[in-house]
Amino acid sequence: MTALPQPADFRLHHRMRVRWSELDMQGVVFNGHYLNFFDVAVGEWWRDMALPYASGMARMGGEFFVRKATVDYLASAQMDDLLDICVRTGRLGNSSMVIDGALFVAGRLIATAELLYVFADVRTKVPARIPDAFRAMLERHAQGGAMTEVTTGSWAELEADAAPLRRTVFVDEQGVPEHEEWDAADAHCLHAVARNGLGQAVATGRLLPAEHGVAKLGRMAVLKPLRGLGLGEQVLQALEAAARARGDTAVLLSAQVGAQGFYARAGYQPEGEPYDEVGIPHVHMRKRL
Repeated sequence: MTALPQPADFRLHHRMRVRWSELDMQGVVFNGHYLNFFDVAVGEWWRDMALPYASGMARMGGEFFVRKATVDYLASAQMDDLLDICVRTGRLGNSSMVIDGALFVAGRLIATAELLYVFADVRTKVPARIPDAFRAMLERHAQGGAMTEVTTGSWAELEADAAPLRRTVFVDEQGVPEHEEWDAADAHCLHAVARNGLGQAVATGRLLPAEHGVAKLGRMAVLKPLRGLGLGEQVLQALEAAARARGDTAVLLSAQVGAQGFYARAGYQPEGEPYDEVGIPHVHMRKRL
């Protein structure tokens, strides 16, 4: 007899509260919503692997299509229950992948799911072998390994990865004029790029030469779908370590006001009043090393 899954069996946990609109005439969660719950968790599972879905699939040259989805209902979730929705890799074939799901309320198993996906060419829908790089990502995630690696180097070494990412975040998303984004300082900075298991650049930043022992950090960018996963923190720590290694005593940065909390949690203190830069409110912040 197969043992029932436990919360500790899963790395990915996504929590959400049952809403009024999800109840049926019996006063419990309508059965059709459970697949939606698991689908939401699968989306978070992609994120947890530092994989921006659309560009990641394009890089792999295919898409995952649902072939079959089954749910085993063991009990009913009710209004205001806090759901703990968990997913993990199950069986992995040549072109197929099974994602196992389990839904818990206060540690009690409510439902399980088995979602069968097939990797196929987007145009022809012909199944294709799941790329080895993605298989390695699945294994690392299942084993609790790191899903990104941070590299530091010169602009000549990292421009090909850092520049498109910065353009996506600052120019396309935030509306910074193209000519304001690029400057001559890039050539003299130490840059950091975080890459996922497919080699995609997902976060970046730069460290300018120090003046009187004070380094300046800037151009911190994380792809929008992957924010909140600690990728910015990884880049920040790599650049701070480089500053510390060269003898800098402090780091100064110009933070977007919306990101002030992120830097405050990393030990940075605001200096002075907010100001406008390229149409976005900023504030100076400093951290002693």
